[in-house]
Amino acid sequence: MKSIFILFFLFVCLFACNSSGRISDGQSDEIPSRVFLTSADSMIFDSLMVIASRDELSQHGLSQVIIETANFFLDAPYVAHTLESDQEEQLVVNLREFDCTTFVESVLALSYVFKEHSAVLQDYMRYLQELRYQDGDIDLYPSRLHYFSDWLYDNQHKGYIDIVSNDFGDQLFDSKVDFMSRNYNLYPKLSANSAFVDKVKNRENKISDYNLKYVSTSRIDSVADCILDGDIIAFCSGVEGLDIAHVGFAYHINNQLHFIHASTNGNKVRVSELPLSSYVEKRKDVYGIIVARPVLPN
Repeated sequence: MKSIFILFFLFVCLFACNSSGRISDGQSDEIPSRVFLTSADSMIFDSLMVIASRDELSQHGLSQVIIETANFFLDAPYVAHTLESDQEEQLVVNLREFDCTTFVESVLALSYVFKEHSAVLQDYMRYLQELRYQDGDIDLYPSRLHYFSDWLYDNQHKGYIDIVSNDFGDQLFDSKVDFMSRNYNLYPKLSANSAFVDKVKNRENKISDYNLKYVSTSRIDSVADCILDGDIIAFCSGVEGLDIAHVGFAYHINNQLHFIHASTNGNKVRVSELPLSSYVEKRKDVYGIIVARPVLPN
């Protein structure tokens, strides 16, 4: 799948240079109200549907589907801030390039579509919106799930994931966050709108009351058997006011727990060279992990 993506990606990148994004006003209840979508992304989606049908992914377990889908995007570019624009908040569909969070969202939304044996782009967009926004509703910039602990909590409530580290974690997670409101000048949408800052502050107060457990660095290897391929790994941040520093998908290789992620190391989607525990040990800004298991929505 990797070689297929590299060849196809080169083609769609050339095509995308002559393709503009479009916004849909969403005349159907199944289509998100505002969407930014390029022709190149539509082509990638259609090609993925062909591959999923050929490989009968709908017959596989969700864990395997997630890994197959994540592997398809190996070597896709890492690009930060792909959701930011000067436009009013809209659902950005981008299968050409990812940051760590949009990689997780895109792979998960695609995996749900594959399991449904659906070939409908609107179904993918519907899942993507559900995963990305508070209660699945787009309501301006503050409605996006900006903090990943909020992403986890909200999507567990919606039935898309189960935060399994609450069962085997050994430490209580400090969920206090205020980085965005305290550093609003780093976010153009916040610095331009004080009402947005107030809304973000209110959300931060709610997040700070969440009760979560994490697995401390020294215990990662001891719980590796509790972590399945395709589980979401969220790396606990040591930066004041931030909750999560990075995210990816768990992936066992030769009986060692690694992970697949959109990485700033090499600026591409890749499988970690180091086992998960060694990777966390090397990162001075990370002190443990939260683990969430994707589940098929009702």
